[in-house]
Amino acid sequence: MQIPGSGLARARALCLNLDQDIRAALDAFAANQPPAEIGTLPSFFNGDIDALEHLDILKLVYFYNHTMGVEARHDLAERKGAVREFFFSLRDMVSC
Repeated sequence: MQIPGSGLARARALCLNLDQDIRAALDAFAANQPPAEIGTLPSFFNGDIDALEHLDILKLVYFYNHTMGVEARHDLAERKGAVREFFFSLRDMVSC
């Protein structure tokens, strides 16, 4: 599910327990990446959830304008699990 507009505020809210470098990298990414058009796919994501780092997940939150169930208190493994569940739920909605 992709929500129109920028997900920068949502992604920034998930940076609370992360290094300032990650937030700065997110801001730099957002400055050079306009909000996505509905129905487009992120060119920076190859589908390998296990390879994601915190910044990659924040970029997906920005792109989809959706937290995907990720919470600021989550560690990286929990964030990957939330992203995986989000994409599985989309797959299930499409196959119905």
